[in-house]
Amino acid sequence: MFMKRTAIILTIAMASLFATVCNDSARADKKNVISESEVPAAVKTAFESKHADATDIIWENAHEADVKTYKVKFKSNDKYMKAEYKEDGALVKEDIDK
Repeated sequence: MFMKRTAIILTIAMASLFATVCNDSARADKKNVISESEVPAAVKTAFESKHADATDIIWENAHEADVKTYKVKFKSNDKYMKAEYKEDGALVKEDIDK
């Protein structure tokens, strides 16, 4: 009985971990993902001032009308969101990430 219960708990734990990993990788455009250290300070400051509670943060290189931008995908208030900023920290757009 103990072994069966342990096996069930381990199976549930592994399934939860796998689902989380799959969800994050599906949200990211792997060819554009960058590390936080590659994001300009103005962009990080603008994002953090508006979304101090953000978790599950993924940074990406992006472009908006031939202007280099930085896209950030994150979770806030149990919703997956995305925002895009110019290099100077100006917000280009923000919405729910579907």
